[in-house]
Amino acid sequence: MRRVLSLLALGLAAGAAWAAAGNQKLNPPLAGGKGAVSGASRFVDNPFLISSDGSRVVYLADQEREGAVELWSVPIAGGKAVRLNGELVAGGDVSGAAPEVHNPFRISPDGRRVVYVADQDVDEVFELYSVPIAGGSVTKLNPPLAGGAGDVGGVAPEMPNPFLVSPDSEWVVYVADQDADEVVELYSVPIIGGASVKLNPPLAGSKGDVRGAAPEMPNPFRISPDSRRVVYVADQDTDNVYELYSVPIAGGRSAKLNPVLAGGRGEIRGADNMVANPFLVTADSRRVLYLADQETVGVMELHSVPIAGGKVVRLNPPLAGGHGTIVGADYEVNNPFRISPDGRRAVYVADQDVDEVIELYVSDLPADDPRERDP
Repeated sequence: MRRVLSLLALGLAAGAAWAAAGNQKLNPPLAGGKGAVSGASRFVDNPFLISSDGSRVVYLADQEREGAVELWSVPIAGGKAVRLNGELVAGGDVSGAAPEVHNPFRISPDGRRVVYVADQDVDEVFELYSVPIAGGSVTKLNPPLAGGAGDVGGVAPEMPNPFLVSPDSEWVVYVADQDADEVVELYSVPIIGGASVKLNPPLAGSKGDVRGAAPEMPNPFRISPDSRRVVYVADQDTDNVYELYSVPIAGGRSAKLNPVLAGGRGEIRGADNMVANPFLVTADSRRVLYLADQETVGVMELHSVPIAGGKVVRLNPPLAGGHGTIVGADYEVNNPFRISPDGRRAVYVADQDVDEVIELYVSDLPADDPRERDP
């Protein structure tokens, strides 16, 4: 009996400690008890995000009407949840153009605004919007899209990240068939609204697209950490030959970063369709590292190039007598290489010494040439 009473006392003490720590529900009742915080799709990576200053939580939920997914913001300490999106047309949702859009909203790094994709004004026409994180006036960022037939995200439903916010919170970069239906191009626009700028030149006789060589590339474009440039993959010069380019974020001349790839038959990603991240930008925004079968078709190797273009350096030695490849035998490694935080080295996996034996290597990055720095 004493043991039971002791255990009960311990349980009550633990319960008191838990209660003292504080716990509360952030959302109000959801659509008559039938809604959910998650969005309409199981593919959404982040149904909620926390602002960088830790003050607010932004989340997706069919909170007012079952099946109508909207965007909400609530103080992290609890309080009134505010709807961020404008009034949705019948059938509209904040969820991107398809369930494959994994990130239909993002909070700016400074925590002040939220950018989202929704068919807010016209059902099944997905556009890009910006709104203060605590609620307020909603700004549409894109102009009319290809006569009402286009979408932010373009025609590829596998594009899970159709837009990014720059690290300085000033710009939004996105892909859309904005000027011509089913021609996916790259644009930038100020986060508070303004003129949208096309970043790429004409694409391979109007047949090209800004996207990866395969749907498994979720990030066909990236913004440099200093917010000055955008690096992207596109079949810009030759249809269905995917190469690497760099352009100023506010618009300007696009520079091809790679040389001719394996006699015109190689691609940024090499022989492997499954590499999710075949290129990365160093933390100092000076160089881009990328995987490509640049010298031999089917042999994926690691290269480094200045971000504005210049001399390309191969980082790996010859691979297992011409039979090896970065990531080796496994074609489902999403991140076969990484850059050290100081930007001095790359670490990668490859069957470099023995074919089909996957090992771990490090390579020094080239020293910067002042003549190749981005002006």
